[in-house]
Amino acid sequence: RSEYVKEFLRFGMTYTFSHDYRNVTYFGAGPYETYEDKKHLSRVDLFSDVVDNMFFNYAKPQETGSHAFSRMVKLNNLVNNFTVSSRNDFSFSVSHYDQYKLPSHDADLVDSGKVYLNIDYRMRGIGSDSCGLHCLEDKYRILEKEFEYSYQIKVD
Repeated sequence: RSEYVKEFLRFGMTYTFSHDYRNVTYFGAGPYETYEDKKHLSRVDLFSDVVDNMFFNYAKPQETGSHAFSRMVKLNNLVNNFTVSSRNDFSFSVSHYDQYKLPSHDADLVDSGKVYLNIDYRMRGIGSDSCGLHCLEDKYRILEKEFEYSYQIKVD
């Protein structure tokens, strides 16, 4: 952070894969989407699903399908595995849509033909429509001036 960036909404990396990477296994909060301030219906466990089920189609396309409190996520295409793991919790999401190119309306969503895996140090809490993002408690915001963020990648 600096005097120009007061707060991050998320901090992480995005990896792009071919469309055939459709299987997802993860150890983290699930089976529903989970954010730091939206976690009460989830439990930390080992889950398996497919990429198609990891995106939640809201009327207005937006960040979706995140799984906070994760320690491992693996994508595979029945031949190759791409595994991310860490000793520390991270947040991830995976979908067929580039989060930076989402349209304004769900009717305009078009499958990109790719798979996008986001691995985040943290994501800011989502807040609510009743009070908006400005009323989030500090514990759900990324306010650190310095932090360490690392994970391991295994490809096999």
